[in-house]
Amino acid sequence: MKTRTLVVLLILIQISINVKAQSLPDSIVVYRTTFYMKGISGEDSFLETRKKVIKRKRSKRRLVIELNKTINEDYILVEFGLDTSYIKNNPEELLQLYDGYYRDRIDWNFKQKQHIRKKLSNLDNYRKQLQDYLSKGCCYTMHNQYRYQFTVKFYKEGSVYASFVSQKRAWGYLFPYTNQNGETIYNYKVDQELHNLFDSRIKVEKPLTEKKLIRYIVNKILDNNIRELYAMSGETFREEINILRTEFDVLSTNENLGGGRYISGFERTLRIELKNDHFFPNVYIQFIATISEGSLYTGDSLKKNYTDILNRIQSNNFISKYLKDDTNSRLDIYYYDNRTVNEYNIYRVNKDSSEWIKHDIRLEWFDRYGDQKARRTSEMVHTGCNYRFNRSFIEEAIFFEIKSNRNSASLWFLLPDDTLLLYHVDSYDKTNATVLDISLRSLNSDFDLPWPCFLFNEYGEIKPR
Repeated sequence: MKTRTLVVLLILIQISINVKAQSLPDSIVVYRTTFYMKGISGEDSFLETRKKVIKRKRSKRRLVIELNKTINEDYILVEFGLDTSYIKNNPEELLQLYDGYYRDRIDWNFKQKQHIRKKLSNLDNYRKQLQDYLSKGCCYTMHNQYRYQFTVKFYKEGSVYASFVSQKRAWGYLFPYTNQNGETIYNYKVDQELHNLFDSRIKVEKPLTEKKLIRYIVNKILDNNIRELYAMSGETFREEINILRTEFDVLSTNENLGGGRYISGFERTLRIELKNDHFFPNVYIQFIATISEGSLYTGDSLKKNYTDILNRIQSNNFISKYLKDDTNSRLDIYYYDNRTVNEYNIYRVNKDSSEWIKHDIRLEWFDRYGDQKARRTSEMVHTGCNYRFNRSFIEEAIFFEIKSNRNSASLWFLLPDDTLLLYHVDSYDKTNATVLDISLRSLNSDFDLPWPCFLFNEYGEIKPR
């Protein structure tokens, strides 16, 4: 770091000497061009160009000095204070810098460490993350409909002898600037000079460098690799998973990332995909096992109960007929630690009596004012599907998912009386949405997506509420 500082200081002294030795431009002209987003395509459309002329010697000299700080792209990491030799040779120490969200949610088994060491010692990853960091604000967004670009021209005796063009940005840094020779200038001070010139009142923060930058990049590299790291979590629990191999083929293991579809995401859970000769070709079990205090929930309950669970699904006429007809479809049965449905899904589909009351006390108001939209919203929020199953009944349900190229993916509950509750459909198209080759609109025109909440008997006939 000290060597870099000395080199930079010498360069600046040399630049300053050169600038003083040579004559300054007669004038410097700066153009600030504004573009706006054309339609939804995201294409630039020209709006306006504003022009400022710099004639004061002090202002010209300051800008000339800052725009003379060109660097070779190959040395951009060094320019921002990163020790490339240290990065290539110390991935374990770099790993200790990570302080992101997943810090306490990774076990760091051998495979995970082996994977991330390669990523942390690869300089290309640091170059990419640095460029991404500097490119923040590059593009149009819902709240940023304009992009800006600076062009700087040095004039001598009426002719342009040097020019510099910034990046286009909706916000953030406008550097690097590119000169007429294709050289780049990574200098935030140029941004500040030009913003001040146009009275933009924009304060340009000094970019991250050295220790702060390397920690930022390490965090980004790990977060960007979290899916790959989670896919290796099973290695930590090899012994527990091997116990399942006495009964099943273990097809895959993967730690669940987040929640919202069939788990809450608050707990760490490992998803283990299982199958054996008792399964239909397109039926699988997803064992969702909780990770707690370095241990994985045992699969003993699943091994004991899976045959009955499988028989209930595969003997259902409605489901089995479809699975045999659509051989490209897939049905996943979910098993959570020691049960076929978890608290998250019970609450989503059924809520509880304390929530039901909140809906019921508003029914008179809905009827009086005829606000059916508000009624439906309240019904979903406070009652789920509004069947109000007894707790002991819904606890015996089997939660499963069906995916198919012919139909929208869908989430179901097989209830203890062999009826089937269609809970969720991956579609908002009421006209064309289908499940199991059945048009939902043909069953009932009065439903909402993605939660139709239809109840079927085992022959696929819709049941009234």
